[in-house]
Amino acid sequence: MKRMSLPDLCSAILCAVLWGFNFVVIAIGLQDFPPLLFASLRFLLAAVPAMFLVRRPGLGWLRVVLIGLLMSVLQFGALFVAMKLGIGAGLASVVIQSQVVFTALIGALTLRERPSGGRTVGLLIAVCGLCVIGIGASSTSSVAGFVLCLLAGLAWGGGNVLTRATLPARPFALLIYSSAVAPLPLLGLSLVTEGPASDLHALLSLNLMGVLALVYVSGGATLIGFGLWYRLLSRYPADSVAPFTVLVPIVGLLSAWAVLGQAATPTDLLGAAIAVAGLVVIHGWGARGGGRGSPPPPRGGYRKEST
Repeated sequence: MKRMSLPDLCSAILCAVLWGFNFVVIAIGLQDFPPLLFASLRFLLAAVPAMFLVRRPGLGWLRVVLIGLLMSVLQFGALFVAMKLGIGAGLASVVIQSQVVFTALIGALTLRERPSGGRTVGLLIAVCGLCVIGIGASSTSSVAGFVLCLLAGLAWGGGNVLTRATLPARPFALLIYSSAVAPLPLLGLSLVTEGPASDLHALLSLNLMGVLALVYVSGGATLIGFGLWYRLLSRYPADSVAPFTVLVPIVGLLSAWAVLGQAATPTDLLGAAIAVAGLVVIHGWGARGGGRGSPPPPRGGYRKEST
C-alpha cells in the first residue's frame, strides 16, 4: 500500500472533518430555511459557478441525470427533511453511513460483487448498530427522521453503484454536473410541499447565519471536501483513502454535542458505537486489500480536474 505523505494525510483528515461538521451546519441552516429549499440552494451554489470552470464529465446525459436524482435530489432531500423532523445532527451522520450496507447489497444484486467474509461481518455489525438506533428512535419523535435518513443512505448506495458501473474518467466533473440536476426538482418539491409563502419568507428574512450555512454546505463540504477527496483518489488506491470516512460520524457526534448541545441517549450512543465499529471492520478489511467486494478502479484511473 502506498504510504500517504503528511500533507495528504492532513487533507484526508480535513475532508472527514468538513463532512462530519457539515451535519451541524445543516442543522443550523434549517433554522432559517425550509429543508427542500435549503437543499435546492445548496446545489445551485455548488454547481452553477463550477460548471463554467470544469469540463463536462464525458458521460451520457441520462446517466448524469440519474446519478443526480439519486445522489443529490433523493439523498439530500431526504436527509434535510429527516433532520428537520427531529433526528439529531450526530445521529444523522451515523445513520446515513447505512450507505455502506446498501452499496454492498445493491452491488451484489446488480454487479454480482460478492463481499468478502470480513466485509460481511462488518456489514452485519453495522446493521445491528442501526437497528439499536432505530429502537431508540421508536420511542421518540425522530422515528420519521430515522426512516428518511435510511432512505438517504439507500439513495447514496444506489448512486454509488451506478457511478461505479459508469466508471467516470472525470469524477469531480460528474459531481458538479450531477449537482446541477438537483436545484429545479428540489425547488419544485419545496414549492409543492413547503409552500411559496414559506420559501419567500425564508429568502426575504435571510440573515448572516443562513448565508454562512449555505456557503459552508455548498463550498466547504461539497467543493472543497469532494475536491480534496478526488485529489486523494487520484494519488492513492481507494482502499487507502476510504478508511478516513470512519471519522465522519465521530466528528458528527462530537460536534453536534459541542456546538448544538445535542446529547445522545445511552441507546443512541450504544447503537452509534456498534455502527462505527462495523464501519471500522469494513474499512479495516478493505485497507488490508481483502475481498472481492472492493470496487474496481476507474478506466485509466482518476484523472485530476482542472478547476
